Amino acid sequence: MTRAILVLALALAACRPTPTAPLTKADFPGQPPVIDAQPVDTKSYDAGYQMGYSFGIAAASTRAKLPAQEDVDLLADAAAGEDPARNKKWRRGWATGYLEGFRFRALQTK
Repeated sequence: MTRAILVLALALAACRPTPTAPLTKADFPGQPPVIDAQPVDTKSYDAGYQMGYSFGIAAASTRAKLPAQEDVDLLADAAAGEDPARNKKWRRGWATGYLEGFRFRALQTK
């Protein structure tokens, strides 16, 4: 029994991470590495989400059943209209916001 505890203690001690110092500019002679990453545009998604959330809160009532995703997607298409700024990301944000607003309001009214 004590041998098992000793082995377990040694195994746990060996698994402990060793502390490392934070990297500084001196660690990179010359120039630090450059990471090329494209910026992610969330502006249209966020705008759609906010608008859909408002519509979802307004549409929910005490007896309202949560609409199907397909129906919400059709509502998002109708809300987008012909505006080119309301692209696929905006519509996805609108649908997500609508469902979350609907759920939030439905839970409050129960």
